[in-house]
Amino acid sequence: MTCYKNALNSFTYRHDGSSFSESVLNQFGDYNFSRLNLEQFNVNDLHLNVLRLNLSHNNIFELNFVYCFPNIRVLNILDTLITDFECLKYLQKLRMLFVDEKYFDAVVQILGTDKRKRKIWINGKKLVI
Repeated sequence: MTCYKNALNSFTYRHDGSSFSESVLNQFGDYNFSRLNLEQFNVNDLHLNVLRLNLSHNNIFELNFVYCFPNIRVLNILDTLITDFECLKYLQKLRMLFVDEKYFDAVVQILGTDKRKRKIWINGKKLVI
């Protein structure tokens, strides 16, 4: 994988056999793993201070790893195989979520079970749930 810094001050990884510096990655909170055909997600590749995580267009089918990243504010899981969103309610700092439209109602229902109200953007729609 190659890691390079783009104009948005985030990192993108590509499968080309290159390595990356973990110490450099730990300084930033934006990670883009989009379109890498990932089937599993290795939490050891990231630091606990992840703020934005893009996993869109991958073959990931579970979100259990998000427990390791309690500070996630933006999560993109569009076009993945994820159908169980129960662990999203434990992301107390989540403010923006991108999810397939067919799961929109299920996600709103799960996030609405939290006892405190919060403002969150889901697919560009601002909700107070």
